[in-house]
Amino acid sequence: MVFVLLPCIIVGVAGVGIYAALNPGGDSSEDIARESSSEMSSVGQQSESGGTSEESSLSQEEKEFLEWMGQKPNQENVTALLIGMDLEEVHTDVIMLCNFNKETKTTSIISIPRDTYIKLTDEEYRELRKLNKYAYREMKLTELHAFAYGEHATDWTVDMVEKILDIDVDFYVSVNFEGFRQVVDAIGGVEFDVPKTITTWNDDYQRNVTVEAGLQVLNGEQAEAVVRHRKTYSEADLQRVQVQQAFMKAAAEQLLQGKNIFKIP
Repeated sequence: MVFVLLPCIIVGVAGVGIYAALNPGGDSSEDIARESSSEMSSVGQQSESGGTSEESSLSQEEKEFLEWMGQKPNQENVTALLIGMDLEEVHTDVIMLCNFNKETKTTSIISIPRDTYIKLTDEEYRELRKLNKYAYREMKLTELHAFAYGEHATDWTVDMVEKILDIDVDFYVSVNFEGFRQVVDAIGGVEFDVPKTITTWNDDYQRNVTVEAGLQVLNGEQAEAVVRHRKTYSEADLQRVQVQQAFMKAAAEQLLQGKNIFKIP
């Protein structure tokens, strides 16, 4: 299970632009009550008298996660939804579902294209219109978060993924690009074979970022450019999804090196 959780947990430890939540009961999306936090690494309230120092140093989200894991000792599959936000943190830019099978000890990753077409039911449409009177009934998946923008916007995305794939999401992690860059830089970059030379505009730094094709160690800024780029790919977002999956695999392999765990700020 480390392979699934480690990328998510390490991003959370960085404490930058992170929102994490659990589904303790594993029930249908209609019954899910999720809670989010801006920093998984934030220190929770002190435990009751008599608690150990380790327990008191855990955040509320970490305590809930450990409790949730204890309630599901026999669960064969664990699913985690990784959501990458765009620069404005309005639209979902990257959506990946990670599934870990405890029996086979294998991990599978499904990327859901941001432009996936969705159509809301009558009830969903009425509820979304309560949040945003300009919401559409039919839209791209990436637009759902924007229309539901606010405290529960990510819940709408998670629920829609559960509906599309007919699965229960056990927990999710939402990260912005600042957190992504910091994690990549913290572990000394990620060795990756860039499929083609790309140039992408970086709004944060107000400049173009060019990354040459070939095997190289990417820093945070370069890695962001690679995983975001899609304009010059012949298959646009579908090819970007393939690049993102390959990069995630390369990053996970490097994150699993023990020496890198202690490099995360």
